[in-house]
Amino acid sequence: MAVQTNSTGLPTTAQGSSAGEIGSFETINGMRFAVRPIRVEDEPLLSDFHRQLSEESVYRRYFGPMKLETRVAHERLLRRCLNDSREQVAFVAEHTDSAGAPHIAGVARLARIPGRNSAELAFVVADRYQHHGLGKYLLSRMIAVGRELALEQLEAEVLSENDDMKHLFRNAGFRLSTPQAGVLTARLALQT
Repeated sequence: MAVQTNSTGLPTTAQGSSAGEIGSFETINGMRFAVRPIRVEDEPLLSDFHRQLSEESVYRRYFGPMKLETRVAHERLLRRCLNDSREQVAFVAEHTDSAGAPHIAGVARLARIPGRNSAELAFVVADRYQHHGLGKYLLSRMIAVGRELALEQLEAEVLSENDDMKHLFRNAGFRLSTPQAGVLTARLALQT
């Protein structure tokens, strides 16, 4: 059975409301997040998001240091803010502060693996929003989108020292490979 898509090519169930929200999440202490597809106009918010990441979060996401100037370069951010559902889909978790200003709290991305019906999964949550369940929620939404896209498998590379991510992936049913050169692969079969 084919997955119905809208004009953006994203699954209609992944598009959610007319504003594009695909879900919402609230922490125990009341922080609320709207999860929606990333948009080109998110570039300034994404730039601010990168300024909120600690060196450790950058290292764990990119497996090494990456200068802020590189992460917030206009050309790079513009590419990161595009959704080409044939090749990749990306979502942001947006939090609106008490003054009404929106902030990106997390970014999740699925990128198709060429020649396979699988996708690589990657996501990062800004330090101030970590350890509140947002990463777990983003992971669950990306698994749901992977199923809606009829993918066979999701994969994610993880630093072998990143115990938080290994725990998160294990709890979501991913199988972890033996580390090679300090990196392991987490895999989840979506088709049974």
